[in-house]
Amino acid sequence: MIDMEYKEGIAKVTLNRPEKLNALNLQMRLKLIETLRSINSSRDIRVVVITGKGRGFCAGADITGEDISNIDLGKDLEGTFYPILREIKFSKKIYISYVNGVAAGAGFS
Repeated sequence: MIDMEYKEGIAKVTLNRPEKLNALNLQMRLKLIETLRSINSSRDIRVVVITGKGRGFCAGADITGEDISNIDLGKDLEGTFYPILREIKFSKKIYISYVNGVAAGAGFS
């Protein structure tokens, strides 16, 4: 789902759901938040490269199989999407997106 490699001050974060063009389901969003927080608190990591496995970077949110009529979309954005963006925006690390294909919705953000 979320793979992280570290070498010589550089962390590579790979979105790993290529069969879904790396669309972000809830579990993946929570793991990405956890991974970014860990990276941002590390003194050893200076640069972060985010990419997607396969032929797409990130096709956005994956709502497949979810009953979105019962989801408070505002709370979902605030609880799982915004924290990802805040971890990147307010980090002292250098973030690089290695966009290797489709980038839509949250993946474009």
